[in-house]
Amino acid sequence: GPATAFYDARNARVSSMILSVPLVPGNGAGNRLRWTGLGDRPADEGAMKVAVWTAVVGYLQQQQSGLRVDVSELGAPRIGIFEHGTFIQVYTQRMLNGIPVRDSSVSATINNGNLVLLGLRNWGDAGSLAASAAISLEEARRAVSDHVLPEGVIHGYGKDAHLEYIPMVSG
Repeated sequence: GPATAFYDARNARVSSMILSVPLVPGNGAGNRLRWTGLGDRPADEGAMKVAVWTAVVGYLQQQQSGLRVDVSELGAPRIGIFEHGTFIQVYTQRMLNGIPVRDSSVSATINNGNLVLLGLRNWGDAGSLAASAAISLEEARRAVSDHVLPEGVIHGYGKDAHLEYIPMVSG
């Protein structure tokens, strides 16, 4: 059937879609894909994950003009294959210049070989970005301490401190 898309006015783009698009061979509605046309059937779950990821990235590239997702910004995928491949979930965090973007991701759900749900969470135009941190980790901790103390208390910092972009919307 026809796809349903949800539009996020803050980001001026599609945020999620309900659809039925054959991505990998399966028994989904209208799915006539066969492994013979896509290469051999994956030998194991690892090979299946590669085939699924290739198909999802291909779909995003085909739909680039409408979705405006630059596939070079996709991080390493996490793919779950369930019920012998009948149900597949894909998640990838957005990365800019190798730096993660907080709460920004692409998710895809595949049922019987068909892409049935696609989500773009907090995906907006990146603009010009800093390629690296403007201050050191120690300078950042000092700035937090100067801001919080003496009224507040700092019980410690996370041991896995890291740089990440935080999506912001003007207005």
